[in-house]
Parts: sequence; structure tokens; C-alpha cells
Amino acid sequence: MAFDRVIPSKFADISERFRTPHFAIIAVIVLGVLSEVVYLFLGWSASFTMGSIVWDVSYVIPALALVIFPFVKKDLFNSSPGFVRWKAAGIPIISVVGLITALSFAWEGYIGFATGCGGYCAPTPFGYTLTAAVIVLAFVVYGAAWAYHKHEGLDISMALKAIPPE
Repeated sequence: MAFDRVIPSKFADISERFRTPHFAIIAVIVLGVLSEVVYLFLGWSASFTMGSIVWDVSYVIPALALVIFPFVKKDLFNSSPGFVRWKAAGIPIISVVGLITALSFAWEGYIGFATGCGGYCAPTPFGYTLTAAVIVLAFVVYGAAWAYHKHEGLDISMALKAIPPE
């Protein structure tokens, strides 16, 4: 993320003395401690469920990208291997697969969010708030990085324009 300038590039710096990315290591330690705090307040089952929900939701966006891929990247889609270009009733099969994937992961995330730990522990307001905050925070961090760098004259979204990345 530091190389893509989503987070400060300082996190990609390598120490001359120790030859390690010390800022990145410190950040991972802080995130580890924060995850332990979550575990302390929620317990194992709720923490695991929260992680599963965030994981489920993280697959929805790439699946939706797969739905629109044949329509927004026509040249790349047309140069794809034959099985990728298969269509049924004029609709690319890859878009159907993407839609089924997005709906499945969204539903699975909803089930985890709505039932807590699969019925084994009661969902808490703290757990709900924390799960939603983690998901929203990802968009806020990227949006803030995009706005900051756009103001500086650099469009970081250009890193996502080339598929596959160059």
C-alpha cells in the first residue's frame, strides 16, 4: 500500500542500519495489539466471526468488478482465452459467475453479521460497530489518500488502470 501511495510512503522505507522496514513492522505490531484488544472485548468466537464477515465483504467488490469487466474492458475481454468469452443469451458467463459470487459472499457476510457467532454467542453493539467501522475505514483511507495525492497532482487510481498491472 505504501508503494501504491495509499498509505504514507514512509512505511516502505528500509532502515540503512538494520535493513528492515521498521515503520511497517511497528505498524503491524500496533495492528496486532489492536486485534488482541478486539479479542479481549469480543472473545474468540465473535472475533473470528467479525474477521469472517470482513473477509466475505472483501470478496464482493472484486466479484462486482468481474460482472462489469466484459463491458468496461472490451479490448482485454475480447483478447482473453476462449472460455472467458463464452456467452449465454448474449450475456458473458464470466459476468454471471461474478454476480453469483458477489451475491453469495454478500449473503454469507450478512448471515455472519446478523447471527453473530452462528447462534453460539450473542452479537454485541461493539462487534457490530467495529465490523462496520473496519469496512468503512478501508474506503475512507483510500479516499483520503486519493484526495491528498490528487491535490498534489498525482492520480493514484492510475495504478489500477492497467490490467494486468505493468
